[in-house]
Amino acid sequence: MRINPKISFLLPVYNSSEYIVTVVESVLQQNYENKKLEIILVDDCSNDDSLQKIEDLKSEYSEIIQIVKHKNNRGLAAARNSAIQVAQGEIYIFLDSDIAPAIDFLDRTLEIFKHSEIQGVVGKTLPAEGIKYDKFQKYLYEARRGARHLKECQPVPYQHFLYNITAVRAEAVRETGLFDTNIKEYGGEDTEYALRMARNFPEGLYFCPQLKGYHHHYRTLDKALDLYEIYGRENVPYLINKYPEMGKLYYYKYLKGPFFLRLIGQIVKSKPFRTLTKMIYKIMPAPLCYGAIRLLLASALLKGMAEKMDD
Repeated sequence: MRINPKISFLLPVYNSSEYIVTVVESVLQQNYENKKLEIILVDDCSNDDSLQKIEDLKSEYSEIIQIVKHKNNRGLAAARNSAIQVAQGEIYIFLDSDIAPAIDFLDRTLEIFKHSEIQGVVGKTLPAEGIKYDKFQKYLYEARRGARHLKECQPVPYQHFLYNITAVRAEAVRETGLFDTNIKEYGGEDTEYALRMARNFPEGLYFCPQLKGYHHHYRTLDKALDLYEIYGRENVPYLINKYPEMGKLYYYKYLKGPFFLRLIGQIVKSKPFRTLTKMIYKIMPAPLCYGAIRLLLASALLKGMAEKMDD
């Protein structure tokens, strides 16, 4: 890689009006030569004023910003693919449209990619200033979950390599291909992609908590549970059918395993269990309530999976 490679920021945009300007401005504030920086914004047929806001940004930064417009809402995988197909950089930085990279994000990324064995690196999200910081937010940003339970700057299993604030060599993306557009609803499209990339580069995916992004989207626990249920119903059965080894990620044995495990699964996804667990969550302080959150998320996922698999 050259000393000063061209960088492509890839941002899918869907109804992101509230924070997309903040996110793009945080990219523009990175310490780098503008001629070697491009920002590709893919509007996935937003029905708020996101498109107008990014078009206003493009009018001011026409040499840096490129907009791709979808005529229909096609989902996150398709939006990322549209960005990949026009990107010209040697490093692709995947950003969710509600995560603003820290001011030193690009400097740290370039330092990391001086190590030739690293093909991709995922950063750490933190709550943006002003975000309501309730018990669920503390779980999201403080609990030792996902890549956060690993040591700093070491290879990570594919299931922890998400594409919300992630830098990847363009060569690795070209070898891996595009995201699976059969995954249209919330969740799993980046896990599927990370599995394929990890097969090509078994020791090439890293986690570095020094790469920081600030999350501007507040989400309640109830909303997260709704999304997990959709995830379990719409995407998980497809993923397990395509990659049977993914079954262990999604508690599949509690639906289709031995009788005693299926019995546990029946209990965990039941309404009385969720009601009791939510009561425990409400009365327990953080971090003691984190176990209840994990059980509630597992319950929602299993409920959604069972609905689809029992059809």
